[in-house]
Amino acid sequence: MTFPVVIKARKELGINVVDYAQNQEELLIKFTRQVIEHGFSQSELPIIQEYISGSGQGFFALVKDGNISQIFQHLRVREYPPTGGMSTCAVSMLNEDVRIAGTNLLKALRWTGVAMVE
Repeated sequence: MTFPVVIKARKELGINVVDYAQNQEELLIKFTRQVIEHGFSQSELPIIQEYISGSGQGFFALVKDGNISQIFQHLRVREYPPTGGMSTCAVSMLNEDVRIAGTNLLKALRWTGVAMVE
């Protein structure tokens, strides 16, 4: 595992459940704290992701069997917490690299429905 990592809830809880760990020891402490504080069951354990610095950009699409009919993109201007979390201010934008990456992922999954790729 490459550090730092992000520890966060599997699904939205109406509160921001996110923390960061710089090493294995910190990961174990913070992961355990999240599980206890929020009462996560075995099937709801937090996820761990590599932390990637940079601007937050979202690609949204309406898709049927991997075929995209509508898209929208945004750039996060501000988020809470400032170290990475939910958008508190965003602007619409178009980034061709993000569009291509999001489109390729949804096509490969043969996705159907509404999707957001960050």
